[in-house]
Amino acid sequence: MTQHYLLDLTGAIIGGIIRGSAGIVVAWYTLKRRAKDEVKESIYIPLYNVIMNHKLEPFFDDYVDDAWNKLSNHLKLKADDKIKELYEKYTSIGKKHHEVLVEWENEYNEKRPDFLLKIEKVFHAFDLYKDGRFTIRASYDVGIDSFVNWFHKILFDHNINNAEDLYKNLLEYSKIRNPDFDDWFKKMHDEKPQWFDELFTTLQEIKKTFPENIDYSELVEKRNILKDLIIEIRKELKKRI
Repeated sequence: MTQHYLLDLTGAIIGGIIRGSAGIVVAWYTLKRRAKDEVKESIYIPLYNVIMNHKLEPFFDDYVDDAWNKLSNHLKLKADDKIKELYEKYTSIGKKHHEVLVEWENEYNEKRPDFLLKIEKVFHAFDLYKDGRFTIRASYDVGIDSFVNWFHKILFDHNINNAEDLYKNLLEYSKIRNPDFDDWFKKMHDEKPQWFDELFTTLQEIKKTFPENIDYSELVEKRNILKDLIIEIRKELKKRI
């Protein structure tokens, strides 16, 4: 066996090993790429499409989706730990939020006719109410029911502790909820500040008629947590698609 033959044989063996190794690497990379694409197509893109449907501004829509729980356990295992952590937290808090929301809305709707009359009396006491409506500017009259619908998140907030806080929060909220009220609240505060005192006192009495375990401020707190989680989930999913 000549030296040249041995060199040729050795080269052929080494070349075969290199080619075989390269083939293994290519096959491994291809499988890894397919697995990554499968996770993206089966998990991240569907989750992203659902989470992007949420309306966050100017008001969180109180909707908590069930997209994560609808995934099979097999697919959940393929998601990375960050996504798992965020969605487990999101669905857990969302479930609690929904339970409190349903209970509060049931109580709210049951007591609504009664507390609308009580709020109406506050408007009557200051000669603001006529023919079922009050005027906030020329050619713009509003009913009590609409007023409560627009501002119930402030009117029933347990964290508002006095009439001045009520005024400031209504004023701030009016900027995003109904800007037409901005000047009206300011005018009322300048000309009839006692109206806010009377409204605050009435609202405190109304809140006492709700069960102690139902706290509207708890809903607001959970909304804010869910809103922040949705923003973070969107950011993390976007990195992965």
